[in-house]
Amino acid sequence: MAGWALQHLGHFSVERGAHDLEAKNYAIDVIKKASDVLVIFPEGEIFYLNEVVQNLHTGAVELCMQAIVEKRKTDPHFTAYLVPMGIKYHYPKPIDSILKTRISKMESVLGIAHSEKTFPERLKEIQKTLLTREQSAHEISLSETDLYEEIVATESAILTKIEAKHQELKVTPAAIIDQSWQLSAEIRDNRPDSTSGVSQEEIAEDLRALKEVAHLSSWRPQYYENSASQDRLAEALMKMERELYDIKRPEALARRDVYVKFAKPIDLSSVLDQYKEDPRTVRHSVTKDLQSQIQTLVDRMVEECNHKKE
Repeated sequence: MAGWALQHLGHFSVERGAHDLEAKNYAIDVIKKASDVLVIFPEGEIFYLNEVVQNLHTGAVELCMQAIVEKRKTDPHFTAYLVPMGIKYHYPKPIDSILKTRISKMESVLGIAHSEKTFPERLKEIQKTLLTREQSAHEISLSETDLYEEIVATESAILTKIEAKHQELKVTPAAIIDQSWQLSAEIRDNRPDSTSGVSQEEIAEDLRALKEVAHLSSWRPQYYENSASQDRLAEALMKMERELYDIKRPEALARRDVYVKFAKPIDLSSVLDQYKEDPRTVRHSVTKDLQSQIQTLVDRMVEECNHKKE
């Protein structure tokens, strides 16, 4: 029902990792018409870190540049703008008691003894236990002692095992999370029939494992271990609850305020000549600038939230 309502408001989704040409062409048409605003949310669901902007892909820039090139065939003065926007979720009231309750519940489920350690220490122990379970499920043995390195090694090991089973499907070298999305899309688009010897159950398990790789990409203990930020602790906790309880979106710990900031629009017609000469360099340069501006917006909102607590 929610999906139907959003679609009728003009929302449309793009399959991660897929060559979604229909969605790309639709987005370019929206920009060319210049009657609506195309809003792109690259940090879907909770696969990324709320206060650290992921490395953006160049798609948003490419969509705008293609729209300008095509539209200028009939309107030589047409341009398109990128508007950097940052979003920050913040718990305005203390949530220590809720953190304690939900951490203790996870510890009980996992058989971890309750302790008087700090919240970050307890979350790391939960994370380590969940990671060990994931390694056991995929028959992975690792020698890393640093938790972050162990998480990355686990992601890579799972991805490598599934790639070996689907060698006919080509995945572009990229960040691990992007490789997992690409391979998932390729498997869905090339799902083997009953004569291939690969069962539908096995395919479903491979897709589940690839989604787990994406989940692990946001398991970054350094993000919360040295931080007194209850926002980061709550974010880490929800990601672990998603894993432990196998739920898509764990419930927020309490009511959150939402902060939104915008930066000065970027007129992409200013780089049109350079784009025609070297599109790749322009795409990457503008995207890097866009990411930097969004991170600055997020940093400012985090600072504002911290000042309100003082």
